[in-house]
Amino acid sequence: MLSNRHIWRGTPIAPQVYCDPAFMTVDYEMYGANPGVPNLDKDPHWGKPGWEFGLSGSGDEVLLLNPSNQPVDVVVYGSGRYPGVTPHPLLADWRDTLERIPANIDTNDCSDDFEPGGSPGWVR
Repeated sequence: MLSNRHIWRGTPIAPQVYCDPAFMTVDYEMYGANPGVPNLDKDPHWGKPGWEFGLSGSGDEVLLLNPSNQPVDVVVYGSGRYPGVTPHPLLADWRDTLERIPANIDTNDCSDDFEPGGSPGWVR
């Protein structure tokens, strides 16, 4: 993981909520594009200092952390590695996305839990 941004402490994220940045009102952003929207804070415990957010085209990891800085969920693809989690194979096109199907099942095998494509705005 190249870097990490986090939502401010105390901000709740409801369980089983689907968030699609392309179709929702923005509560946070990574950079100061909109002065009325707060920027996400950098987390000094994760990522490489001085690097901005980015995911590798050859493989990477995406972690959802709890307030104690412990992983709650992990998505791994391509050459990315995380203990106890099987990565999803690298997708053919860099523009492809992964979607967990069904959304409420997590077996720690991303090759089984995720399918390429994704459908913005709804959950299967």
